[in-house]
This record gives sequence, C-alpha cells and structure tokens, in this order.
Amino acid sequence: MNNNTNDKLDAMLQQYYGREQESFEYNEAPKKRSPLRYTSAVAAVFAILLCAGLLLYTCITPKNDLVINVAAQGTEEYTDLSVKTFYKATFDLDYAGITDKSEMLTAGIIVVKGDNIADIQVDSLYDEGEFLMPYGHNYFQCLDSDGNMKPHYGTDSRLVLICSEEEFTEDEKTSSIWYVPVDENGEPISNNEYIAEEKADTVQMKIYFEDGSCNTKHIFITYNEGKMNIKAE
Repeated sequence: MNNNTNDKLDAMLQQYYGREQESFEYNEAPKKRSPLRYTSAVAAVFAILLCAGLLLYTCITPKNDLVINVAAQGTEEYTDLSVKTFYKATFDLDYAGITDKSEMLTAGIIVVKGDNIADIQVDSLYDEGEFLMPYGHNYFQCLDSDGNMKPHYGTDSRLVLICSEEEFTEDEKTSSIWYVPVDENGEPISNNEYIAEEKADTVQMKIYFEDGSCNTKHIFITYNEGKMNIKAE
C-alpha cells in the first residue's frame, strides 16, 4: 500500500474516530449521612451539657432543705426536743429580781432546721395562741398571734416575763419556736388548766431562704381531754 493510500486511510479513520469526546471523569458519589449516627451524636452532646448543668447546679445553687419536728408538752417527743421548763414570772425592777412565778405554761415546741434559711414567719390562723422565741440566756421573746413582738405591760416597777429554768443553747436560739395557747384575755394558759377542744388552732409557717424562695408549712394543734396534740404537715 503506497503512501497516498495510507494517507487516505489515516484521514478516513481520523474523520470517523476523531470527534471530540467528552472525557469521562469519575466522581465518587457523596456519602449520605446516617440519621442514626447524627441522632447519636446530638444525644451525646445533649447528655454532656445536661451533666455539666447538673454539676454546676449542684455546686452553685443552694440546697433549700428543711426538717420540722414538733411535740406537745408532756409527751416523750417533747422531752427529746427540749428539757426546758418555762414559766411566766414577775420581774421587779426595784429589786432587780424575780418576785413571783407561775407554774409551767402549756406549750408545743416547733423546731425548724435546714440549710440556707434566712427568716421564719409564724402566724396563728385562729388567734388561739401566741409564740415564744428563745432570747438571751433564759428569757423568751413574746410574739403575738401574727408573730410580731408583743409589748410587756407591767404595774409600776413590775414586768411580766417568760423565763426558763435552764439556759438556751445556741441551736435552740436559732431553730426553735414555742406555741402557747392563750385565754380570752390573751394570757398564756398554765399547764394545769383544762383546754377545750374548741381552742384548736393552725399555725402557718413561712420559711424564707437565702435565694429568695419561700416554703409554707402548717402545724395543726388540737386538744383531747384537755391535753395538747401537735402535728406538722
């Protein structure tokens, strides 16, 4: 085959096969995200954040725990909570001493203990009782049925006080409140007086915490055969 023939053959082949062809380029298909793997990752992140939040809350946020114990005078619980014997006494300013004292008063003791307590407010909802709070070595602050300071009225140089035979501990000063039923004249009732069932009362307590929150509790006081029963709820 001469060169001319070869040239024609080459020209024919180039004309047939020489069209511009788009080169094929392999592109790997993008990987699809697995919904399960994505959900698991989100759940893991959420769990980490939750644990971190709980740890932060535990370390920083105050725990506002409280426990209320109550007992009526003359009961075994009362002996466990307090051994104080307290009475109404007449203090003579001229002689600087107590000149008279009554028998032990009827009372129920309320002990509030907890963390981060800032203040406690008490209220006798039926005005059948008043409150005593330990003050000083062996004296009480007398509070009215609304929990406010009650003025002491005396005659001449005499002053009526509520006293205790024993000194108060620091724990008693900060955690205990005594409830005393009062008669129609607003005077505390002695423990040898009979108290009718109609004198039942409810004490409302509001416990305020350092973080500004408040917890309300109720103490129910009833009388059975003249004896006091006290229950916290």
